[in-house]
Order: sequence, then C-alpha cells, then structure tokens
Amino acid sequence: MDARSILTLLLAYSIGTLLLVFVNLFVLDLGDPKFRDVLFSGALSYTLLWLLFYLPLALVAAFLVSRPWIQRKDRNRLVVLFVVVILGLLELAFILDLQWPYLFIEYALGTTAFLIVRHLVSHHHLGQNEQRE
Repeated sequence: MDARSILTLLLAYSIGTLLLVFVNLFVLDLGDPKFRDVLFSGALSYTLLWLLFYLPLALVAAFLVSRPWIQRKDRNRLVVLFVVVILGLLELAFILDLQWPYLFIEYALGTTAFLIVRHLVSHHHLGQNEQRE
C-alpha cells in the first residue's frame, strides 16, 4: 500500500472540492444562495456536504491507487486522473443541479471511469515496455 499516493489523492480531492464550491458559489453564482453569507461559514458547510457526497468515489479511487502491483509512475498518473474524474462529476452535478438520487448513477459512472482509466494507464505502460525491446 502506498500511503503517500492515497494522502495525495484525498488532499487533492479536498482542495479541489473546496475551490470548485467557492468558484461555483461566488464567481459563477451557482448553487443555493443561502450558502453565500459574508463570513463564508455557509460556504464551508456547503463544501463539507459536497466532500461527503463524493467521499465514496474518493475512497474507491484510493483503494484502486493503493494496489501493490501498480508502479510508482502509473500510480502518480492515476492519482491525477482519478481526481479529475471525481471533480468533473462533482462539477457536472453542481452545474446541472442534480438531485441526490442521481448521485448513485454518478458513483457507478465514476467507478467505471476509474476502472477504464486504470486499464488504459496499465496497458499504456505495457505498450511502452514492448516498444523498447
């Protein structure tokens, strides 16, 4: 298990979620207006909600990244790509104002995307090794 990759993924997920929520609320004027108070306490609680909603996807990504047979170079790529997938789904839900039942569909889509990305990254690495020989 690679604790550094897991921590990097969870930290990037948390910071990315925080940034997305603040940009959506205060720059793009999206989301529930009651969370736009002056002291940001509403925005922080809103961020916590989004963090909790997408935490299952982040945990699945952390599990997939922690597999011992994944090489360090591939692990770093997976961390970046998995965070991009999670934040992309989060932003899609935010923009489309999806209701919570659709979250389960996003969980399925996210997990499927993770598996496809992991497959592509591992096969890309294998293809490079075959070209060198």
